[in-house]
Amino acid sequence: MLKKIFVLLILTVSVFSLVACKDKKPSGKINFIDKKVVSPIITKKTNDESISDLVIIYSDETASDIKVLPVELRDDFIIGVDMSSIIAVEAAGGVFYNNLGEEQDVFEILKEHGVNHVRIRLWNNPYNASFVGFGGGTNDTETGILIAKRASDVGMGITLDFHYSDFWADPGKQTMPRLWNELNNLELKQAIYEYTFNTINAFKDEDRK
Repeated sequence: MLKKIFVLLILTVSVFSLVACKDKKPSGKINFIDKKVVSPIITKKTNDESISDLVIIYSDETASDIKVLPVELRDDFIIGVDMSSIIAVEAAGGVFYNNLGEEQDVFEILKEHGVNHVRIRLWNNPYNASFVGFGGGTNDTETGILIAKRASDVGMGITLDFHYSDFWADPGKQTMPRLWNELNNLELKQAIYEYTFNTINAFKDEDRK
């Protein structure tokens, strides 16, 4: 069952400005450090160096003063990953292995390593006229539900990431879903409401099964 559904509404601009945004050039100047040819200090990294090893490697006695203190996390602290492309990855032949080198469901592996939450991107209609996806996971509502079920089966929480677009949208780029292009403001507000309402109810209906 879908235990938790968090809705992340990405409306970085108002309803009336759901149009493509122009790229903005950064203001001010960026000072770059002069490029120099530097020989690497470490030629081989094993990721198991001790503190005393670091003192020798860096020729720095203060390396022994490095201390990493444990972080106390609340029981409800979210450790999440974006799993929006998992269906497409597996369809392309992707497989996942646990620490023992055994093939295992990726959601189970993530759960065993402390992940307790997944984000799922949602696009309105991520297909062309031939019903071929644009890539990036092809995340319509149906695909999102498939991902949510698998996350829920291992006890993970879920965040729905509405893009309100047929593909990528972000604070600097909001492209109108193709079916909404000819709508006036009132019609657009209604379309946003109905799409959001119907999508959330689709996930809730799966939760009841």
